[in-house]
Amino acid sequence: MAESLKSLTRPLIKFHYDVVSPYSYFGFEVLHRYKNLKLWDVDVELCPMFLGGLHGLTGNKPPSALPARGIYLTQDGPRSAKQFNVPTRPVSRFPQQTLKCMRLLTFIKLNHPEHLEAATRALMRKLQYEQGDLEVDTDVADALAFLGRERVLGWLATEISKQPVKDALTAQVRSAYESGAFGMPWWIITKPTPTGPATEVFFGSDRWPHIVDFLGLPWYGYDPAPDAASKGERWML
Repeated sequence: MAESLKSLTRPLIKFHYDVVSPYSYFGFEVLHRYKNLKLWDVDVELCPMFLGGLHGLTGNKPPSALPARGIYLTQDGPRSAKQFNVPTRPVSRFPQQTLKCMRLLTFIKLNHPEHLEAATRALMRKLQYEQGDLEVDTDVADALAFLGRERVLGWLATEISKQPVKDALTAQVRSAYESGAFGMPWWIITKPTPTGPATEVFFGSDRWPHIVDFLGLPWYGYDPAPDAASKGERWML
């Protein structure tokens, strides 16, 4: 990775996420908007991870293990959804085990990378808005019907259990952990400078003002209008 970064010509945003995390969902939606509106000249790498594996390395605990945090998040989640203008509903069951889903997204990244963004968004919405159960294969296949339901069910039955997929997901978790990750979403942001690439890491869905300040990019808020750039209506940082 260090060698590949030496030839960096524009910023690279590496987004580490687990679909179980509502804050990953919020952060992804902002990234999706800026990318599709072409408001920034950056490269983006989606890095599906398994939050449970990261917790195992860090000793961190999920919100369900800390009652006070869990109570707080029932209030903060809807507030955040409103700020980000992202549709949410209470999940059907929490927490849900997402190891199979994250292996599936890893398989898609390795073999069908052109579908990774859409698959990520579909699974996040299935859980966070459509109240699906991502431990149920048919719910996962329904969310990814644009890839073919039977095809997805086949991947779940066979492909995600193959060693290269398992190894790739494990390596992604380990790499994030070694960069300092303790939760998700986790961002590794690299920019070219006259003296070589410069990298900083960020945690959370609301670090965007910090990220754009580091990158020297314009900021139009969490939900920019399609003509934001032409109007020049930047938010104050």
